[in-house]
Amino acid sequence: MQFCFFVDDSDKGLLRRGKPLEVRIPPGQHTVAIKTAGLGILDLLVEVPAGGTVNLACAANIDGLISAARSKHTQVWDGPSPMNLWLIDEGDLPEEPTPERENWWTVTFLSQEALAESPVLFERLYYRVAIKHYVAFGLVASLVLGLLLFDTLSRPYPSMLWIPLSVLVVGSLSVTVLTTLARRQMSASSVNVSSPDP
Repeated sequence: MQFCFFVDDSDKGLLRRGKPLEVRIPPGQHTVAIKTAGLGILDLLVEVPAGGTVNLACAANIDGLISAARSKHTQVWDGPSPMNLWLIDEGDLPEEPTPERENWWTVTFLSQEALAESPVLFERLYYRVAIKHYVAFGLVASLVLGLLLFDTLSRPYPSMLWIPLSVLVVGSLSVTVLTTLARRQMSASSVNVSSPDP
């Protein structure tokens, strides 16, 4: 995930995972902020000493990202900020809050839990059948598709159905494995803000 970094409403560039960003600004009090698409702004007031440096770190908050995704289904924001921004000393990341690794598939699969609270009946039914019991659903779907594939290939002149069936079997198993990994599921970007030497 990429964050846009701002100092006093001036865009200073993109923060990328594991890549520090150094920004030179005049000494004094400044508002630093990070923004990311659709997830709002998180800002912090910092005092930059003359000739000194202020070290900041930011990271995605997996619980916040999932809450943001959940709110699309429930229409209710019910979680923490999807981002963390904090001051650090001597370049050491603090123990709290812990930087977290976010993956599009982790957030996507875990946010589907919100379908259980959706106002749409079909989404609630889909949750109960395909998400709540995702392992059983994935294995049954893969087994049925596998049997269809076997039946297609065992004929003297197999039809071209074996291609989409193969894709569906692999896709079904992949979704089941990714969902399992998502449920068992950290990297931070750092910022160095300093003032020019007097």
